[in-house]
Amino acid sequence: MAHRVRYEEQNKAFCAPNTRVGILKELERWATELSDDQHICWIAGIPGSGKSTIAATIARSLKNRDVLCAQYFISRNVPDSTDPQRLFPTIAQQLAESPAAARVIRDELRGTSADTLAKEQAMALLLKPIQAASRPSGTLVIVIDALDELQSAGTEDVPSILSSIASQFPKNAKRLGCRLGQCRVPRLWQSPCCTALVLAVLLAWLCLYP
Repeated sequence: MAHRVRYEEQNKAFCAPNTRVGILKELERWATELSDDQHICWIAGIPGSGKSTIAATIARSLKNRDVLCAQYFISRNVPDSTDPQRLFPTIAQQLAESPAAARVIRDELRGTSADTLAKEQAMALLLKPIQAASRPSGTLVIVIDALDELQSAGTEDVPSILSSIASQFPKNAKRLGCRLGQCRVPRLWQSPCCTALVLAVLLAWLCLYP
């Protein structure tokens, strides 16, 4: 497990009042609407464009609305968090706060190695618990920030694994991810305050990692 992966534990900065209003409103709409079939959303931009600040701000907002079910903020200042093998087990630990998800995780750990980064690990510790915790009303959101700061193997393996299971997410499960750079897919929205783009990651994963 990785430690200090929550925005509160890393003392993340938040967007100042009345700034980045458009992107935050669009992200919150996406994260809370059951009718949106886009399960994964992506924020990409140059260093210093405010991706982590936006991620922390939206995570705080969603936590206050009781739809944030897990968060994982990757930082080189927290070495544990950059180990890709710790990503899914740490998220699973947070998902286990739901009794239904906890039962699934317990059963899955009997036949799955929690130390090996693979699609099977993601299905056991992320997909199946999310499916179990899914509720008829309201969304469940996972926020992962700074995937580009994972140790080298994880920067390619994690997006590839997530793209392979994304179509199986329940309708009300959402995931917000942040990464350095841009993607060649059409932009859905661009903030006038920064270069961060909100992209459809179901396409972005395949674009960045064909």
